[in-house]
Amino acid sequence: MRCWRRGSAVNFAVIAPAKIDIKSLQLHELEEKVRGFGEPNYRAAQIADWLYQKRVQSFDEMTDLPKEFRATLDQRASASSLKIESRYIAEDGTQRYLINS
Repeated sequence: MRCWRRGSAVNFAVIAPAKIDIKSLQLHELEEKVRGFGEPNYRAAQIADWLYQKRVQSFDEMTDLPKEFRATLDQRASASSLKIESRYIAEDGTQRYLINS
């Protein structure tokens, strides 16, 4: 929480912590995060399976995880993936991509 003073009033701003990018974590790091959420270690392997084998795009699709845990993941983590917004092909065959994360 930050506090600053403007004139005689005091303003407060609540700064939410950034979401964890699940895909940027190694399995042992994911296990630590999962334990921090109060879940057993094997949940990390389940998440990895859903992301990298089944290639789901949202935590809601991870049906073998408890609903409450999926809600926690949705609030505190992201499983971002890159999306190609546009592609430009030059006359010489060079390709350029605009990618949105």
